[in-house]
Amino acid sequence: MIRMSLGSQFSALWRSARPPFLLLTPVMIGLAWAIAQWKGHPLPPIAQLIALAISALAAALASNWLNEHFDAQSGLDTHTQQTPFSGGSKTLIEHPQHRELVKWAGLLALSVSVWSGLYLVAEVSIALLVLGVLGAALVLGYTPIINRFPLLCLLAPGIGYGVVIYLGSYWVFSQMAMDAGVLVMPIPILLVSALLLMNQLPDAEVDARFGRRHWAIVFGQVSAIRLVLQLHLMAFGWLGLLMVTQQLPIGAGLGLLPAVASLALWQEIHKMNPTSAIPTHRALAMNVGIVLITPVLLSIGLSV
Repeated sequence: MIRMSLGSQFSALWRSARPPFLLLTPVMIGLAWAIAQWKGHPLPPIAQLIALAISALAAALASNWLNEHFDAQSGLDTHTQQTPFSGGSKTLIEHPQHRELVKWAGLLALSVSVWSGLYLVAEVSIALLVLGVLGAALVLGYTPIINRFPLLCLLAPGIGYGVVIYLGSYWVFSQMAMDAGVLVMPIPILLVSALLLMNQLPDAEVDARFGRRHWAIVFGQVSAIRLVLQLHLMAFGWLGLLMVTQQLPIGAGLGLLPAVASLALWQEIHKMNPTSAIPTHRALAMNVGIVLITPVLLSIGLSV
């Protein structure tokens, strides 16, 4: 009985953590590392690297666990249609007895992230404290507060990954250097914002019934899907501008290859119902692929 209970608890924690959504964290850290290496910054002490990895991953876990808890508690996930990219994991709908477990796991993960971050503040710079406070506010406030404000909800994921995780990582790797690594920051901000915006589309009708007011609800789903493509265009345009102005080397052009996939996504979107703009699973997967692959290719381009 104890083994079955522990197995059930572990399964609930694993599924509600939504492991595929955690991939963005090492991708952002890897991009920061690649740019720091290209700029010639030496690796920081191993203790700082470990603290950085723990803080970033724990923050991502806390965000996923707390969002799952809030959406199950409100009943929202009872009404959403699950896809690989939206609708929640349904774990806490199927096993409501684990809601408190997931909530406290989320709070514990946030605590671990905070204490690891405070170590980095002490070792690197007090300026990292600003990013830490911002990250904690995003984790705690996204579901109950932030998704009531369209522009803030749009930018929150991009800020979380593009500012808190990417920029925070870069500052640790570079010991707070204000160089090309900072100029790259708009790329993950724009791409990750586009990622969540498109993933919100299948649930927009249900979200509206539960008081949310993200971009697709307030301005319409057609406007939201157009904005996804505009965010892609701005991200790739900014990368191209950094190369033209010689802020990044020619090898960074490898990060422009997924722009071809953005064109394919544009064609896929044209197959959608123009009145509802509900994206297909294929369109959602393409958007996820673009957001993940672009920084990976950019990292590779800077490393060769």
